[in-house]
This record gives sequence, C-alpha cells and structure tokens, in this order.
Amino acid sequence: MINGIAIVKSNSVTNLRKIGRNSVIYGIGTLIRNVTALVMLPIYTRYLTPADYGAVEMLTMVVNLASMILGLRITQAMFRFYILEDSFSKKNKIISTVFLSTLALSLLGVFVFYSLSSLIVPLIFGDNSYVNIYRVFLVTLVTLAVTQTGMAYIQAMQEPKLYLSFSIFSLALQVVFNIYFIVYLELHLWGVVYGSICSSLIVSLALGVFTVNRVGLCFDWGVYKRLVKYLIPLVVSSFAGFYAGYADKYFLRVYDGLHSVGIYSLAARISFVLATAHSAFQQSWSAARFDIYKSSEKPNETFNEVFKYMTVVLFILGAGIAIFSHDLLFVLSSPDFYSASEFIPIFIAGVIMVTLRTFFNFGILLKEKTKYIAYAVWTKALFATILYVVLIPRYGLYGAVTAYVLSVSVETFVVHYHSNKLYSMELDFRPLIYLFLLSLTIVPLSYIKFNSGLYQLFFHLALYLLLMVCIYILPIWSVAERYKAGLMFGALRKRVGGVF
Repeated sequence: MINGIAIVKSNSVTNLRKIGRNSVIYGIGTLIRNVTALVMLPIYTRYLTPADYGAVEMLTMVVNLASMILGLRITQAMFRFYILEDSFSKKNKIISTVFLSTLALSLLGVFVFYSLSSLIVPLIFGDNSYVNIYRVFLVTLVTLAVTQTGMAYIQAMQEPKLYLSFSIFSLALQVVFNIYFIVYLELHLWGVVYGSICSSLIVSLALGVFTVNRVGLCFDWGVYKRLVKYLIPLVVSSFAGFYAGYADKYFLRVYDGLHSVGIYSLAARISFVLATAHSAFQQSWSAARFDIYKSSEKPNETFNEVFKYMTVVLFILGAGIAIFSHDLLFVLSSPDFYSASEFIPIFIAGVIMVTLRTFFNFGILLKEKTKYIAYAVWTKALFATILYVVLIPRYGLYGAVTAYVLSVSVETFVVHYHSNKLYSMELDFRPLIYLFLLSLTIVPLSYIKFNSGLYQLFFHLALYLLLMVCIYILPIWSVAERYKAGLMFGALRKRVGGVF
C-alpha cells in the first residue's frame, strides 16, 4: 500500500513538472504571439489617435463575430476528441476535417460579410468612412481560421517548442510589417491593417502547409457531425460571450465615441496580458487535466496542487500589472492614453475571474454537458445588458469596466456551480480568499500620486515587495514549500550579490 501511494505521488509530481515545463514554453510562445500590441504600443500611441485605436478594436470585433457565426471555433471541440482518441489515423482525420471545414467556411464568410458591408459598417462605426478598411481587413478571417487550426494541432500534439518557433516567426513578421507600414510609410490606421494582413498571410500559409503535410487532406462527415454536435452549445454560448465582451465597447462608441473605445480598449489590452500568460498554462492544462483524470488514482490531489500554484501566480502577475500600470503607460504611451491606467486595476479583477472559470469548467467538459457553459454565458449576457444600460450612460468608462467585472464574475459562479455538481475537484478555496483580501488591501494604495515620477516608481516597487512578503507568510504553504522557497531566494540573493 505504501508503494502504491509512492507511485501515485511520483506520478503526481511528474505530471506537475510536465505541466509546468510545457506551460513555461507555451507561455513564452503565447506571450510572443500576443505581445505585438504591447511591443508596438509606443508606435501605435504616437501614430494613431485614440479614435483610430478604437477603430482597430471594432474591426477586430467584426472578425470575431464572423468567426463565431461561421463556426470557425471548432478547434475548441477538437482537443477533447483528439486527446481521447487512441488511433493515429483517426487523430489525423479529426485534424484534417477541422482544417478543411474552417478554410471553406472562412472563404464563404469573406464573401458574405463583404457583400453586407454597406449595412454592417454604419451600424458598427456610425458612418461609412471606414468601409474600405473594413473590406480589406476581412482577409484576416481566412488567415485566422488557418492559423488557429494549425496552432491548435501543435498544442494537441503537445509540441510546445514547435509552438514557440511559430510564435517567434509570427512576432518577427508582425513587427517588421507594422514598422514598415506605420512608421516608414506613415499610413497610420491603414498601416495597421496592411501589417496585419501581410504577416498573417505568411504565417497561415506556413501553418497550412505544415498541417496538410502531417495529416493529409481528408474530410469525414461523421467526424464533423460529432464535432459540431459537441460544439453547438459552445457556439451558442460564444454569441452571448461575444455580446457581453463587445457590447460595452459598442455602448461607449454610441455614447462617447471612438475616443472612449480607444482608451477602454488599451486598458483592456494591457490587463489581458494576464489572460495571455494564463492561456499559456491553459494550453498545457487543457489536455493534461484529462490525462490526469484518466491515469491518476487520486486526480483531485493534483488538481488542488495545480489550483493553488495557478492562483498564486495569477495574483502575483495581476497585482504587478495593476500596481505598475501608470508607470508602464508613462513610458510606453503618449499623454492622450495616460487615463487608461485608472481602469487597469479594475479590469485585472475581471480577468482573474475569467481565468478561474476556465479551471472550474472541467466537470462540464468531462461529462460533455457543454450546455451548462451556454447557460452561464447567457446569464452573463443578460446581467451585462442590464449593467451596460444602467452604468455606461451615467458613468461612462467607469461604468463599462465595472459592468465587465460584475458580469464575468456571475458567469464564473454559474460555471463552477454546474461543473461541481457533475464532477467535484474538491478544491481548497482558502488560498484564493487570502490572496483576494491581500490584493484588495495593497493594490488600491497604488492610486496614491506623487509629483515625481521617480518617487512614484519607488513607491510602487515598495508596494509590490510588500505584497510578495505577505504572500510568503500566508498560511497556505507547507513546511517543505517554505523550505524550497527559502533555498530559491538564497540562490537568487547570491547571484545578485555576485553581479554587484
């Protein structure tokens, strides 16, 4: 019996190390793929007005809406069937079916949404001044479909290094093309569009060739029907999620114009760096949690360990972004965008709730009861609608960000309730509660302003150091964990001392 326990413990540690190692590599890759907006931020905020920045967000909204209508998010269903399938040939058939279906539907989508441009553009932007940019930007609907399928295939194979390679390739192309069109040619908003199209075309072509060479071209109606049946509740919920995610921006555009949308979108983008970092973990965890459930005798022990470490990292990163948001914008952006820092700490709370939701939904996915995800998202959409109508006209940007946080919190609670009934991971929520209360105490102090930017920075550094010390002394760590942390800190101190 003791040997059995030892084997289980060894498997748990091995799984955690594998998840951690893959998450780090995926993390770097995902951050690279999504970091372009931050790398280009000094250029965007100097060559684009807040209204232009808001227009980019609205263009992205249209492409995301089109991808949902066309069912291009079928890769969400692909993971579950690919991982649980044992036959190599059937695995390839699943990938090929997804690739061909998304490619065909995206091409159809470009034709349909181009034909309806005279109706869609005034509805989204308020007039027809953006109609030509809209039509050209629709090309990214096809490149997005191919890229998502190719990258999802790499994740399903659990090849994080390959994922990282494509991510670096994508980043390099985006930066080069954006600098060329925006800075060198000074095309402003058109430069963003041209840069996105050129880089995405090359990346999607490379991923398309790679995927086809690996899995071939084979479309199976039976596989497609299974995928669609599994996906339908998720698609239905995606519409509600899309509405809840973009209705705030639309209301802001109607009441305050694209300028407010630009400020709001910048705050959201910086806050969602946390979500990007978490998505790296999620890309490894999405497949690993099914493997743990399938192969481990005590999966809940591993689930709890992962949940604790994930929560701690989330709050460390989230609090850091919130505390240093003003300093970051002061360095990276122009004065027109400084006010975005006021909304970032509030946004971070909502992002943390979203990331928790993706951990809580395991029972729903395991039991194939994805209708509950739809219930949760539609509940969020209904709740968000009430908040948008009440808060945005009265409080503007503050009303929008508050509505976002409250609505995603409702969604997370609903997902956890239904998922826990289907399969309970028996999670210990004490670390989450301690970290929330600690952040609620320290982060608001970062709103204290100093006349000197240097004093402001030192104050924020002191706050963050205080947060780290408090996390270390929280009653959530075992003796062994504190000992390992002490060894790591000692090694770090020696390296720093050696440098100086």
